Amino acid sequence: MSCRYESLTHCLMGYQKTGVHLIGFNGQELVPGFIADDFGLYYIIPKLVTSFGISLDTALPLFFYGLSGLSFLIGLTGFFFLYRLWLERLVAFTGLALLIYLNTRFRDVYQLYTVTALTCIPWILYFAQRKIKLSFFIFSFLAGMFIGTAHYIRMHSGTAVLIFFCILVVTYVKDSWWKKVALMSCLFFGLSLAVLHFRSVFHAYTVCAEQHFPKESKQCQSHHQIWHSLYIGFGFLNSPFGIQYDDSVAHKKVMAIDPTISVTDPYPSPASEKILRSELFSLFKRQPIFVIHTIFAKLGILLFYFLLFANFGVVASFFYPLPWQIRLAFLGALCFNSLFVILVMPFFYYMLGFFTCSTLFGIASINNALEHWWHKKKK
Repeated sequence: MSCRYESLTHCLMGYQKTGVHLIGFNGQELVPGFIADDFGLYYIIPKLVTSFGISLDTALPLFFYGLSGLSFLIGLTGFFFLYRLWLERLVAFTGLALLIYLNTRFRDVYQLYTVTALTCIPWILYFAQRKIKLSFFIFSFLAGMFIGTAHYIRMHSGTAVLIFFCILVVTYVKDSWWKKVALMSCLFFGLSLAVLHFRSVFHAYTVCAEQHFPKESKQCQSHHQIWHSLYIGFGFLNSPFGIQYDDSVAHKKVMAIDPTISVTDPYPSPASEKILRSELFSLFKRQPIFVIHTIFAKLGILLFYFLLFANFGVVASFFYPLPWQIRLAFLGALCFNSLFVILVMPFFYYMLGFFTCSTLFGIASINNALEHWWHKKKK
């Protein structure tokens, strides 16, 4: 996005001038460095530029294409350990290659939805079918750190993987409960370290921002404006209530209710979020049929893409279903990733996590059927 590129440019100049991450410099003065969005990218990219002495235009493709390529290699290696038949490995390679090709069409933070699932889920499936050993503990710790870091690059990009991991460990891993608890502790310890690091980075930014531009620093939020997105998300169908997927629509609604909002606090703000939340609940009460129609229209799109990306895996799962624990783990991950569509809009970049989990389910289902076929053939 052009707005992200501009913010990254300011953050890089600000970091080079002050040594403080997220502080921006527009060529004349220090300014808030990043837009009201996840700030991980504005920390990592300037760090990459200064550490390796490369340009911003080099660092961006290096980061995004490098992440996608590395996740492909890590995920494929996990599947190669999990599956021993070359036909199974071919299925895994084909599915991951097509998935990563699609993912690289979106050179933005949305790639993290695919990257986190592709990096972790094949290895979770591999370790879950074995007794808990030291390697599983190490993987859990590293996965936790990776999920925590990914969250700050794109909010909740690793949450579906976290759900998948927890469901599979609790229901499927055949080992003692104390080992399962220790495994989960390693996961959340790694996650906590990443969270603490990024919080310390943001704290350093706020301290510096309050010194140099106390008023403007409040414009940068380290979280998404949830109710704003949910409100305009009901502009998916032709709405007789004037709702459209347009930021200005939500802004105008807020201003119509309280014109003083933009004077007291820049939009979007906690006050405007409160108003939109009230308007959304009012819509649920006044127009429940419209709300239901909108949700089911989005569910229909999700079903279509699940069948498209899981493809032959859907058929295979009818004849040779995966263990119910694995199906439950995939269901949890798919349900979470579907929330971005159901609650906001069915844009491709919001659906990358759903596409990825659907593809991985398809691979696992097809290979499960192939294993059954191979065992029958040997008999």
